[in-house]
Amino acid sequence: MFEAALDGEFKGLYLEGEDIAQSDPDTQHVTAALSAMECIVVQDLFLNETAKFAMSSCPARRSSKRTAPSPTPSGASRACAR
Repeated sequence: MFEAALDGEFKGLYLEGEDIAQSDPDTQHVTAALSAMECIVVQDLFLNETAKFAMSSCPARRSSKRTAPSPTPSGASRACAR
């Protein structure tokens, strides 16, 4: 993918929860490929190094679903998702 981006054949990328600019062993190669792309969208909890190359950065949200039953005011149980 990075080679194709450097060759101009891979023009866009959507990343969700990944910081490839820091996690890839060859960071110079990755940053060069990110710079060569026309459109990068990053969705993450934090503004990371990869987000610096993004044309758009979308905030992510942690999932905090509860699957255990929670009591209602009347004492009955119900499944709850928050």
